[in-house]
Amino acid sequence: MNNDTRLVNDISVMSNNTRILSSLSASESPAYLSDKTIFSCISPDQTNTGDNKNQLRQIVNGLNDQQKKILEDEYKETEKKMDQVIIALKKRLSAALRQGEFDSDSTFPAERVTIDIVNKYSFQTLGIIMQDIYITQNDAPNILVGLCKCLMRYDASDVFPWGQTMLIGLLTHENDLVIAAAAELVDNFADRSLLSVLMNTKVSTPWLASYVQSVIDYLEGSD
Repeated sequence: MNNDTRLVNDISVMSNNTRILSSLSASESPAYLSDKTIFSCISPDQTNTGDNKNQLRQIVNGLNDQQKKILEDEYKETEKKMDQVIIALKKRLSAALRQGEFDSDSTFPAERVTIDIVNKYSFQTLGIIMQDIYITQNDAPNILVGLCKCLMRYDASDVFPWGQTMLIGLLTHENDLVIAAAAELVDNFADRSLLSVLMNTKVSTPWLASYVQSVIDYLEGSD
C-alpha cells in the first residue's frame, strides 16, 4: 500500500472518529481533547465525503507533502482520542456486567450500557469492547453470561461478524452456564451457520445436553 492510498484510508477512519468525538459531551470526552481543528488543510464540505474513496483520492493528490504530514499527525491524534473513549466504555460496561441482574424483567445495567454505546457510537464500537472483555475476562463465567444476555436484544445481522465469532468461543467454554447462555443466544439469533459448532459442543450435564439438542432440533427444522 503506497502512502497516498494509506492516507485515503486514514482520512476515512478519521472522518468517522471525528464525527464521534465531536458528538461527545465534555464529561465523555478524553481529558486532553483539544480544540485543534481536525482536517485543517481540507475544507469542511470535503471531509463530509466519508468513505467516498475516489473523491478522497482526488483530495489527497492535490495536497503537498507538508499538508499530508499534517493529516497523518491528525489521524494519529484522533486514534489516540478514540482509544481513550474505548477504554472508558470498556470500564463502564465491565463494571455494569459485574453488577449482574441479568434475569431482571426490566432492562439490566449492562444492557443499558450496550444500548447507549450502540446509540451514541455503533455496533462496530460495541464489538470492539465486547470482544476485548471476552478475551481479557474469559475466566469469569458471570461476565461471559452477561455478554450473551446483553446481545439477546439484537439481531444476528446487527452483530455480524464479531458476534458469531465470539459465540464460537463461548460454545466451547468449559463452564456449563456459559455454554447454556451461548446456546440461548444462538437460539435467539436463529443462526443456522452455528449448527456445526452446536453439534460438536461438549457438555457434562444431562440438562445442558438436552437444551443444546433442543436448539439444534429447532435450527434444523427452520428455513
